Formats: sequence, C-alpha cells, structure tokens
Amino acid sequence: MKSEERGSKFDKFFDVARGSVRGGLFLISGNALGTLLLAVASIVIARLLGPEAYGIYSISLVVPAFLLIFANLGINVAVVRYCARFRAEGQAHLVPDIIKTALLFEFFYIIYFLHNCIRVCGGVLGVSFESSVD
Repeated sequence: MKSEERGSKFDKFFDVARGSVRGGLFLISGNALGTLLLAVASIVIARLLGPEAYGIYSISLVVPAFLLIFANLGINVAVVRYCARFRAEGQAHLVPDIIKTALLFEFFYIIYFLHNCIRVCGGVLGVSFESSVD
C-alpha cells in the first residue's frame, strides 16, 4: 500500500516537473526570439536613419526606457497569483476572465503610456507631434 502511495506521489511530482520544464523552454525561446527581433530591428533602423538621425532616435528612447521600469504596475504578478489560486480552489472558470481583464488593462495603459512618452520625448527633442490646422 505504501509503495503505491509513494508511486503516485512521484508520478505527480514528475508531471509537475515536466510541465515546469516545458514552460521554462517556452519562456527561454520567447525571450531569445524577442532579443533576436530587437537586434535585427536595431540594425535595420540604424542603416535606414544614418548615424546622426540614429543618435537622435537613441536619445529619444532614453526617457521611455527609464519609465518602462514602472510600466508593469505588478499586473503580471497578480495574474499569476490569482490564476494559480483560483485553479487550486477549483474555480478555474474565473481564470480566462482574469487574463482578459489584465490584457485589456495593459492595452489601455500602454496606449496612455506611449502617448505621454511621445509628448515628453517630443518636448525633449524640440519636436511637436501635435497636428496643426491652418
């Protein structure tokens, strides 16, 4: 009896470990792909803009890059916490609603964040992005 209990515990452990490894591989491959795309985009932008314009472009990214430190607002941590909690409590039907709400919030927050970053960077560089109607 005890060996059967021990066997089922090990099976459960190995299932969790297998899922963790699989998730980790997805995470690593996603990060690697994102880094590769950023590197390619940087090279293409540098070639298209030339040295002087690329320098101005790089300077204009300093403020948004600094502000991105605060951009997440802990949403990712909350989503992971509550999704795990609701699944453990047998309320898995709430998980899609949590994810949809978080994605919607992030979308509107990013739009707001980008709008303000464009205004700040434009002010720093002396460029106006406002449309003027004569």
